[in-house]
Amino acid sequence: MKYRLVIFDFDGTLADTVPWMMEVADEIADRHHFPRLTEADLEALRGPKGASIPRLLKIPRWKLLLIARDGRRMMAAKLNEIRLFPGTADLLRQLSAGGTRIAIVSSNSESNIRQILGEELSGLVEQFECGASFFGKSRKLRRVIKKSGLPADAILSVGDEMRDLSATLDVGLPFGAVSWGLCHGHALKAAGANVVFDSLAQIGDVVLSVPAPTSH
Repeated sequence: MKYRLVIFDFDGTLADTVPWMMEVADEIADRHHFPRLTEADLEALRGPKGASIPRLLKIPRWKLLLIARDGRRMMAAKLNEIRLFPGTADLLRQLSAGGTRIAIVSSNSESNIRQILGEELSGLVEQFECGASFFGKSRKLRRVIKKSGLPADAILSVGDEMRDLSATLDVGLPFGAVSWGLCHGHALKAAGANVVFDSLAQIGDVVLSVPAPTSH
């Protein structure tokens, strides 16, 4: 039995948006009156303790929606600067051709994601659950699971952040961590990821070739 559905995070997983986010982080911090990220903060976000930006910078929850909306708007104005990671298109085509269904759950907007993917690749995605709040990915994942009609052990969630992992564990799915995004792969593994991917091609190999482990 192979995975029949892969749920991807987008930013830092399929698209190389982390450098762009770091570039605009200071502007967003100044606009919304919270501290700028330091190098020590970034390492804390990437590391084994899994610090979150709101907790790290003491950002109140009521501000998070405004910050997320601002970030999506700023990205929409700079979509020509955002690129998919090399190999993303090949992976999505390979999964689709192999009969694996694809979904994307992201805090980014569906419009932004569709424009970055392009018409062809967007057409390979069965479900988009976008605009998730910082703490709202679990709800989006549950919606995908329900719509898919598949058991948990036939679904793999793939992402690059501790919050992706936390939301995945919350809904009882296996989690594949990518090593090229925001968090260190070894930190995600230590926190409970089932597998760490060091390349996009490896995701295709695992999804299409290896039996899916039973989730706990």
